[in-house]
Amino acid sequence: MSETIRITNLSKLYDGRAILKDIDLTIETGEFMCIIGPSGCGKSTLLNLIGGFIERDSGSITLQGQPVLRPNQECIMVFQEFDQLFPWKTVKGNVEFPLRNNPHRYSKERIEELSETYLDMVKLKDFKDFYPHQLSGGMKQRTAIARALVTTPKVLLMDEPFGSLDIQTKSELHQTLLEIWKRTRTTIVFVTHDVREALHLADQIIILKDGGVYQRIENNIKDSEETMKKIMGFLSP
Repeated sequence: MSETIRITNLSKLYDGRAILKDIDLTIETGEFMCIIGPSGCGKSTLLNLIGGFIERDSGSITLQGQPVLRPNQECIMVFQEFDQLFPWKTVKGNVEFPLRNNPHRYSKERIEELSETYLDMVKLKDFKDFYPHQLSGGMKQRTAIARALVTTPKVLLMDEPFGSLDIQTKSELHQTLLEIWKRTRTTIVFVTHDVREALHLADQIIILKDGGVYQRIENNIKDSEETMKKIMGFLSP
């Protein structure tokens, strides 16, 4: 397995306080990695640094060997907020937007083909002409995931994307995301505070604590109670 992201001696300060310090982390191509940890430990900060949305104070981040200095199309973020869609565009229009924004790369026929493929993946083909205000929270997140993946980025970053959803909808989206990941093998870095969510989704789990990588766990047996107890032990004060 090849390396997609390498983080070396990464530190980030806010108001003189180190939120992250001396982070060393490698993320392999095709991994589904969940980052968990107590509130305020720097999970979202680390995700934003990987995406190039904020500047680091020291250290380095590379994406396929190239330094991450700003956001780029190979590393796409899906947020928790439901208002990340364009309200004046339909579901299909939202999914097609990043393709139509690059007309030199995608023909009209290819745009149609890709949008249909990803709308089918997220089970929204029958809702492609709906506008965001007509969608449930879960459907909005499905649309956001399809829009993020339609350009086949190398990395999908997800910042607690299902945190505001009810249990049933969250469970359905977990299954959808796993199905898409198995089909595309996109490298996914997923931030959550929900240990059971991490156990169900990820094959690698990173625990952040006290500003650093406290533990890395290979999640070989999904939803394992033994792994759950181990993680809760690591997270305890």
